[in-house]
Amino acid sequence: MILFIRSNSIISDSRLNRYISYLNKERIPYHILGWDRVGEKPKIKNTTFYKKKSGYNVGGLRAVWYRILWTLFVFKFLCRNKFYIIHGCDLDAVFPAIMYKMIINRKCKVIFDVFDWFSDTLSNQGKLVRIAFSQMEKISVKIADEIILCEIERKNQIPYKFKKPYLILPNIPYFENTIVLESDVKYKFSNDNPIVSYVGGFYDERFLEELVKLARSGSINLLVAGFGSAEITTLFHEISDRENVKFFGKVDYEHGLNIMYNSDIIYAMYCKSNPNHIYAAPNKYYEAMFLGKPILSTKGIIVGDKILKNEMGYVIEENYRDLEQFFFNVNSSDIAEKGMVAKKMWEHYSDYTERFMERKYLNIVQK
Repeated sequence: MILFIRSNSIISDSRLNRYISYLNKERIPYHILGWDRVGEKPKIKNTTFYKKKSGYNVGGLRAVWYRILWTLFVFKFLCRNKFYIIHGCDLDAVFPAIMYKMIINRKCKVIFDVFDWFSDTLSNQGKLVRIAFSQMEKISVKIADEIILCEIERKNQIPYKFKKPYLILPNIPYFENTIVLESDVKYKFSNDNPIVSYVGGFYDERFLEELVKLARSGSINLLVAGFGSAEITTLFHEISDRENVKFFGKVDYEHGLNIMYNSDIIYAMYCKSNPNHIYAAPNKYYEAMFLGKPILSTKGIIVGDKILKNEMGYVIEENYRDLEQFFFNVNSSDIAEKGMVAKKMWEHYSDYTERFMERKYLNIVQK
């Protein structure tokens, strides 16, 4: 049986859910170990939750302490339950599995799925914290039996030598049907301004405060859904009663896709001050292709370069003036044209995940 470990939300995690969807289809047994960070008590098939409340956007020593408790919980769970395949989603999920493999069961196989390179998210933390997590990453890369990256460029972010070739699974949507494109749900506004969607995490350095400011100005219509920082959630709540804003809160993955499908432009801005964001590999890049929508992102990062190269969206600098000017100048015919380009590109990726699962992932988990 395969054990997936993930410390963030499971319901809205499209990368984890594409593994689960495929395993369900193939009737391969699995279990999920998750963290109910905000006490929602979700009911998810084949899942055990760690129930310590911590929130999603906690920093400093308190965050370190929460992660230590989580690590101990995962380690104890592994000791009490025997799993041959352990699939850790990011460092805080894989490191307890690495400890378990080194100390208790060297025969188990550990997969390190690098959703984000963790130490690059700690630029605002103390030196000791950064050193500790860097060492955890180094050990995990050395000991893990398999490493999966979400983009080939991510290899340049990792300063350690892999003991064997790594696998690449981009954040490409995996669907058994396209019902989200057939939904009758429409979100209408009383003006002709562009409809912008943001569906994702409410975190700092996503250029969301500027998006709120733009929505306040009335120059765009905004569809927004997600969860995370209490401060940013409050900002969206404050504008949720405006005629040009529809705020959905936390939604499941298919609902989120439907929200983006009902927009003109998908918003996916990042901030280059965060080293991790240079290598950002957002689901939205491929979701934009699937949905046939142009995407707006940040100039000078890898995903921005791809958007420019493929002419499937727009990139701007991360300042409010450029954001404001972009929506002042963009026109509906260009939006539609770039959306068609995005949809055409989906032909190259529509069966990528299926082929990865059949030809590579199954070889790992069934050996």
